[in-house]
Amino acid sequence: MTSFDDVRDEIYAHFEDLPTIYLSTSVDGQPRVRPVTLVKIGEDLYVFTSQSTDKVSEITSNPKAEFCVVIEEEVVGRGTVRVKCDVKVITDPDIKSSMSEKCAFFTQYWSCPEDPEYTLLKLVPTGMAYMPPGKMTADEYLCECE
Repeated sequence: MTSFDDVRDEIYAHFEDLPTIYLSTSVDGQPRVRPVTLVKIGEDLYVFTSQSTDKVSEITSNPKAEFCVVIEEEVVGRGTVRVKCDVKVITDPDIKSSMSEKCAFFTQYWSCPEDPEYTLLKLVPTGMAYMPPGKMTADEYLCECE
């Protein structure tokens, strides 16, 4: 089997250009899935959200999550990247300010980095399942990406 290091760049290329991902959290054992925008800054993965959303309280209760990116390729069809992750709520004001400057859509939702509704989630992958377009099965990888 191919090692994670061999496919890392190929997988991470699917995280570019603000893809819509499907983020799953859990409440009392019940999965909750919603579309959100993934923001890749350097090699780090973030979700910018509002404090009052259910996902923030769910992640505070259980920081384990999973997300899926659907890969669309016209010639060979669809594929997916599923990512198991630990989610960290970033509270450091300097980091939040720096990240807000790197988010293209930030000012559409929040007035400034100090806006109490602005919440920054860092997704730290712990495992991935990659099914490239044209394949019928996914290869699974463990990863320590922080």
